[in-house]
Amino acid sequence: MRINAKSQERITVDGQDIGEVETFKNLGATICKEGAGMKDLKNRLSKARGAFLKFKRIWNSKSISKRTKLKLFKTVVVPVLLYGCETWKMNKEDDSELMCFIASV
Repeated sequence: MRINAKSQERITVDGQDIGEVETFKNLGATICKEGAGMKDLKNRLSKARGAFLKFKRIWNSKSISKRTKLKLFKTVVVPVLLYGCETWKMNKEDDSELMCFIASV
């Protein structure tokens, strides 16, 4: 994959050409030629929902304070959601999708 590359010359390692791809996964983040954005955002939203649902018993518990639940959310769910976000090319729709997720949980 080439992002903002000036040269289109083939890359060769030990005499073998390296193939080009449109997307790939790296440490759970989806990297794509367009600079991530919606493809990785959808992936991260899905993973964050999964992380949130694993704590369902805690969220529903009356014996755990809201403060503790909020700390857990910020420490467990938000990092899963925002992992790799520094590579995202965001627009208003992406931003509102993130805000909708946070508001809905």
